Amino acid sequence: MYKTDAAIFENNIRTGILLIVTAALVLAASSVLGYQLNNIPLGIGIGVVACIIVIPVQMMLTKAAILQITRGRPANPANPRERILLDRIATLSKNASLSKTPPLYITEAKAPNAFASGLGESSAFVCLTQGLMDTTDRDFAVTAVLSIAAIFILIACCFRSPTLPVILVLTIELAIWLNLSVPVLRGVTVSFVDPTCVNCIQLGATVDYAILLTTRFRE
Repeated sequence: MYKTDAAIFENNIRTGILLIVTAALVLAASSVLGYQLNNIPLGIGIGVVACIIVIPVQMMLTKAAILQITRGRPANPANPRERILLDRIATLSKNASLSKTPPLYITEAKAPNAFASGLGESSAFVCLTQGLMDTTDRDFAVTAVLSIAAIFILIACCFRSPTLPVILVLTIELAIWLNLSVPVLRGVTVSFVDPTCVNCIQLGATVDYAILLTTRFRE
């Protein structure tokens, strides 16, 4: 059994236990009512009808209550940032063999946070804050700028030239941008950490070869 299948199975077990406990409590309360009315079958019948009504309502109200508290809104596919998130959730759901892709909701909270909730695939949903999206974009941008600046200073110190760092950094960044554009051109959705990994690994690896080849060329 794959890890994702095991997680889904565990979640289904927990959901089943919760529903069984809820049904047991409703039936116990209805049995007590039937005993007070001197008609236990009537009380059990009321309990069964209550379970049929209460459990679906509970599943719907759980989602509605959470979204009301967090003031979540459905993700907008027309927004490029939110469209990327929707595509990634769809890809992850497909990889996890889910029969339904959970909807995505965005809250306007500034604190970076995200969670998934639901009693099953039919009621599952994902919610993240605007603060998480802003923090992620800002951190990625800062990391890229600091990396480029560090490489620029390193090359400038090695060759003591004002033009070589510009040429080499632009060449390296062009190669990185070309690699990052391949999934976009192919219409493939990748993990959100992939651009950062590609940027860091390729920037660190190619700067060594850039210094080596430039040194050989100058000799």
